[in-house]
Amino acid sequence: MADDNPNLLKHLEFIQLTIARMAANSFIIKGWAVTLVAAILAFTTTENTCKGAWLALIPATMFWGLDGYFLRQERLFRRLYDQVRLRTDEGATNFSMNTSGVEKEERGWLAVQIHGIQCPNQGVCFAGRNPFDDWQVKQTNGVAHFLKMYPIYDWVSQNGAKNLPMWIEDAARRAGR
Repeated sequence: MADDNPNLLKHLEFIQLTIARMAANSFIIKGWAVTLVAAILAFTTTENTCKGAWLALIPATMFWGLDGYFLRQERLFRRLYDQVRLRTDEGATNFSMNTSGVEKEERGWLAVQIHGIQCPNQGVCFAGRNPFDDWQVKQTNGVAHFLKMYPIYDWVSQNGAKNLPMWIEDAARRAGR
């Protein structure tokens, strides 16, 4: 069926190129993360080791978020590819790259604040700022903040060691899994 429709083949090619770009971006992000974290750790070994580790954690967390974004986008475009590939209508191809139709199949999110860890030189660490404070997504009806969309759990006060599986199940249930 796809062989008979050159527009469908071109649409699939566009999606495939976008998937390849997302994979390449994810790979580049990982390379930068390793390089930057290694450089921070190398330059802070003469100083307080605990402080250097905490400093290296900042870019590692930022690059982890970026990598997660690119992997999510790649997954969405793979689902769009499958949706277009399996389309049964013989109508005209609209060349849409909109992933909102497959986005509702996405997994749920949750945040866990981990603190109270003993550091040999600095004492016990405290709960920092919530990473979801500044995260938002554009939607058709405006902007949605992660703080309002997803729960934030506290590992210490909410007994994370015991409740983490329940938190994950809850996030999956909210995502429709």
